[in-house]
Amino acid sequence: MNGMERLSGEVWAPVGGDFVDFIQLGTFRDDESSTCDSLTGMNAGKLPDNLPELGGFVLCCSDPNVIVLPEEMEDSAPPASQLPDAVPVPDASPASKLPDAAPVPPQIDTSDPVVAVGYKYGPVWFDRDEGWEGGSYEDADFFCKAIKGQLCPFEAYCPFGASGPIMPGFPKAFKNEEEHYSPVGGFDNAWVNVGEKEGDSSTTCLGYDQLYSNEPEWGLTTAQSDLKRYILCCMREGF
Repeated sequence: MNGMERLSGEVWAPVGGDFVDFIQLGTFRDDESSTCDSLTGMNAGKLPDNLPELGGFVLCCSDPNVIVLPEEMEDSAPPASQLPDAVPVPDASPASKLPDAAPVPPQIDTSDPVVAVGYKYGPVWFDRDEGWEGGSYEDADFFCKAIKGQLCPFEAYCPFGASGPIMPGFPKAFKNEEEHYSPVGGFDNAWVNVGEKEGDSSTTCLGYDQLYSNEPEWGLTTAQSDLKRYILCCMREGF
């Protein structure tokens, strides 16, 4: 967390973006894997009726290309009289004029594949507890879009490539020694093994069609839901 150690206890902080959300800076119910989990991600993509009490921490972002040291903030801030009443909203531009990718803030360590992929896609794991029932590929696409995300590409599932480990942050009930398939964005009825076929770790991050030489019929229906227990939705726009 930006160079900080995990905070003690349950500590929630607000997250900026197109919709309201909160992130765990400490541990939820003493579960260390909950650090950096979002509140909507822990509640089927929705905010609960009773919002948690916020902790004493908040992270504010300025220009991503400029780092302002704390001792410089007071001197660099303009007087209140010079601030505009509101930030003007720019006119929408055609997609062809948009940049290929947002500039990477200097504090992001892009040499770490997990960090780089996490920043690029904003991937969040979901399972039964978060509302994913293991339906068809079309169901998976609808599920991610319903929470204002989209199906993650292969790179987001497998930042280290084929036969490598999957993206961390998966549900605590996840059993990697079992065969599990998750839907991959960008290709119809494409599924990647996020577990292990017959206990072989080299089968992790291989497509179903690579392991069986055909596309799965169950990928088009709700059949074999136990093979489709986990899904990764990417919440960052414009990737």
